[in-house]
Amino acid sequence: MDAFFASVEQRDDPSLRGKPVLVGGTSGRGVVTAASYEARKFGCRSAMPMAQAMRLCPQALIVKGRHGVYSAVSRQVMTILESFSPDVQPVSIDEAYLDCSGVLRHHATGQPDADGFGAGQLIAEQIRRRVRAELGLTCSVGVAGNKFVAKVASDLNKPDGLCVIRPEEARDVLGPLPIGVLRGVGPHAAEKFTALGIRTVAELREADAATLLALTSQFGDQLDAWQRMCHGHDDRRVHAGEAQKSIGKEQTFRQDDGDLGRLLAVLMKQAEHVCRELREAKLLCRTVTIKIRTGDFLTVTRSCTLDRPASSVADVFPVAERLLREWGAGNRVPGGGVLPLRLLGISLHQLTDQQQLDLFAAKADERHDKLDAVSDAIVAKFGSGAISRLRSLGASRPDDSNRR
Repeated sequence: MDAFFASVEQRDDPSLRGKPVLVGGTSGRGVVTAASYEARKFGCRSAMPMAQAMRLCPQALIVKGRHGVYSAVSRQVMTILESFSPDVQPVSIDEAYLDCSGVLRHHATGQPDADGFGAGQLIAEQIRRRVRAELGLTCSVGVAGNKFVAKVASDLNKPDGLCVIRPEEARDVLGPLPIGVLRGVGPHAAEKFTALGIRTVAELREADAATLLALTSQFGDQLDAWQRMCHGHDDRRVHAGEAQKSIGKEQTFRQDDGDLGRLLAVLMKQAEHVCRELREAKLLCRTVTIKIRTGDFLTVTRSCTLDRPASSVADVFPVAERLLREWGAGNRVPGGGVLPLRLLGISLHQLTDQQQLDLFAAKADERHDKLDAVSDAIVAKFGSGAISRLRSLGASRPDDSNRR
């Protein structure tokens, strides 16, 4: 999808259309979760501090994210994709791979199409038309012989673009692109490549033996995978119906906060949010993780596996609370409280749709299930702020930084 969160906001609010829009937190520590293409022209991008984005584009309009809406639209997009092929692998809320090899004949036009790319292009065009017609949004589609090249193709003509890269074209298309297009090459790795005079895919593909030896000492076996990508090769399969791996929410505070009571209130509010998402997806979790970042940017995580899969706040929050209290016990400060935090988050892992309950917990579960069902119904009708547990009412007002 193109600038997904920002595009949804512009679709739903006509006054935002054609204007630079930033989705994210509004305080001094807010982070951009999405930037419209009008804002990107000024250098704004996701994960950038909001203050920096506003310096680059002072006229930008800041919109608070509506993650429930984005999740609902994402499900609509995936439904459209599944109507073209059963082999759909979502990789994020706004991105997915399709394996269309089994449906090419169904979509063929009768014209000669020896390699199937004509039918592939037709499918891509139909997807774009349906997303625009049914959802009022644009998407960019890449058609190629494997996942890596298709991902590159989908980025080449954004926004609202379509790019087809046949296997025999892959080397020429990839050659001049920056080394960062290779899957797994982040900014740190790119710096190491640059230090050795390698800035493009072609330069890595044509590197001499001495340079490759130096790179191997730094990157090991990963270098082999990158070199294969340089030639347009990728053996990964599309895993249809791949399960969602985690659900999470994290929040950055306006000021570092060391009040354990407020932190627990924030954690409760987060637990309500992620458990509600879990139930909406008809999933259960086995592992609870909290993420803690102190004022000096030291980040730690603490995890615990539940006795049985759960989706209720009554099961998830006590575990998260214990993890935070245990961390706090070793990080107290003079005068009371704990080491002030810049960020606090919770995430749920080992997701499953198979419920495993022991008989002795059945009554408690039934009571909690009824409470959750009532809470979900109220939120669905009146919004996320309509109901909260008492323990979350003391939460400070953090930014809406949210990652999944």
